[in-house]
Amino acid sequence: MRSTDSFAAAITCIKILKSFQNIEHLFWPLAKAKTEANFHTQMDQVRQASPDAPNYLEKIDHTMWVDTFARGKAYGYKTSKIVESMNNCLMLEREMSILDMLTKIWHKRMNSRFQ
Repeated sequence: MRSTDSFAAAITCIKILKSFQNIEHLFWPLAKAKTEANFHTQMDQVRQASPDAPNYLEKIDHTMWVDTFARGKAYGYKTSKIVESMNNCLMLEREMSILDMLTKIWHKRMNSRFQ
């Protein structure tokens, strides 16, 4: 999953949770479902707790918030923590021109690879 997809998924989850605060304890197992069967089992539990929630959730692209339908791997993250970590590692490089930044990142990567 690209970092922009991961960030969009995090925003989608936050918006859903704001809409259905009374089912938060059911939402995360639904979002983290690893199989379609597990997703449908979790959705049935949500349906029992809040009959309106499944109608709302079905309108949202499942690739944006359900692990089993995601395009790519999020490695268990629903946030942009990976991007934040990279930004933190590249604090000095971010201030450079694009060519200097790419050169510096390349050198940094090569140095770490061969040490």
